[in-house]
Amino acid sequence: PTSDVFNNLFYNCTQVYDGSVKTSPDYNLYFNATGGATEPHSVYAQDPLLAQPATGFSNFNLTASSPARNRGINLGYTTDIAGTSLPNGAGFDIGAYEYIPIPCVGSQNYSNSVFAVQTGTFTAEYDVVPNGNSMGGTTALSNGSVSDFNSMACIVTFNPSGLLAAWNGTQYDSVNSYAYSAGIKYHFRLVVNVPAKKYNVYVQKQGDSAETLIGYQYGFRANATQLNNFVKRTSSCQLTVSNFNVTPGGSINRIALPPSAVLTVPKAESGPGDPVMIIYPNPSNGTFNLRLDFIQDGEIGIFIYDGSGKLVKKIRDVKKGIYTRNISVGKIPAGLYQVRVSMKGYQAVRTIRFNKSL
Repeated sequence: PTSDVFNNLFYNCTQVYDGSVKTSPDYNLYFNATGGATEPHSVYAQDPLLAQPATGFSNFNLTASSPARNRGINLGYTTDIAGTSLPNGAGFDIGAYEYIPIPCVGSQNYSNSVFAVQTGTFTAEYDVVPNGNSMGGTTALSNGSVSDFNSMACIVTFNPSGLLAAWNGTQYDSVNSYAYSAGIKYHFRLVVNVPAKKYNVYVQKQGDSAETLIGYQYGFRANATQLNNFVKRTSSCQLTVSNFNVTPGGSINRIALPPSAVLTVPKAESGPGDPVMIIYPNPSNGTFNLRLDFIQDGEIGIFIYDGSGKLVKKIRDVKKGIYTRNISVGKIPAGLYQVRVSMKGYQAVRTIRFNKSL
């Protein structure tokens, strides 16, 4: 006889099948385990993201971003091993436990983790999975363990509006409007200058090819002269944080851009002389701010094009030092537009969305 092996989760198994029983396996998940080589619907070499895999497997429940979710098959069962109704979502899950969202309720708590003392410029990176939408959770850097917001220096928040924001001196702010979704992994990169008490925040959603700027030269909340602590403020179900790492170095004066964002940069001005161009808010309702930090001063041209390449607005101006300007586009249809800046051989472009016809 042949034994069907479906909807099983194999974790750290050196030998799943020994050949003594003929099997017909499929719809399984194998992680650090040897499984069938030709199972068309099984999941291979992906961490199932169990709730507590590091404590003797005391909790086999799936977390929100587990690849085992909705990857099983209907075997005729109406409940899982814990009595949860099947399916509880778009499909049947692999493993003994069907995923169920944990309500984000209860008091807030602070989780502190120490890292090596940083007194200069450094980069902090980490991954976050929000386990709820429109909830309110915070990650931050501080000097020592903290239990209140006022002791935090660099703060990134998943706020109840469903958007990411970072602390900027006296309030939360964001260079670009950025929505988050439950169960999705977001990679954060913070470039921090402790003596200047300034920091940049970048985020990259899993599957995206480039980062998005959230905060540019934002001011600390706490007046810290050194940073040595990473803190998560949330109820236990709201944020899953992993892969935290700190490395010395970085610069808050230049922004990492995808290659397509900078059209022309003279070779002699590469590195520290790369142009910086920021437009915000983005999306916009017709009025936005432009900030330029080119290495040179002089006459600049600002050109706005629609999706067909038609020029809809042109501005000539003179840049002295860091350049900022509030721009209104007038009466144009909603959609995506390009903002292009030219100056003495430099040419940089950003895409902006206008949300409504004006």
